[in-house]
Amino acid sequence: MLFISEVFQQNHIHMKIVFCFLSGVGFQEIFIVLLIIGFFFGIFLAIRAIMLWYWKINTIVDNQQMQIRLLQDLLSAFNKNRS
Repeated sequence: MLFISEVFQQNHIHMKIVFCFLSGVGFQEIFIVLLIIGFFFGIFLAIRAIMLWYWKINTIVDNQQMQIRLLQDLLSAFNKNRS
């Protein structure tokens, strides 16, 4: 079991390692990396939307939600007639 001081010391060491790693990196490099990550995230969202459309996932989910609502209506009507 770790005491609070040991946990703080371990987290402090990890923060120092991260800071040392980032201290040599300039703003321009960080901006480029973030730009690349944003670009690939945008590509992912576009491909995801196309795949959902192609496989009709949105329609399937809408139909399942409608089935759930209709089954709940049937169950409530059944329970109302039963009592």
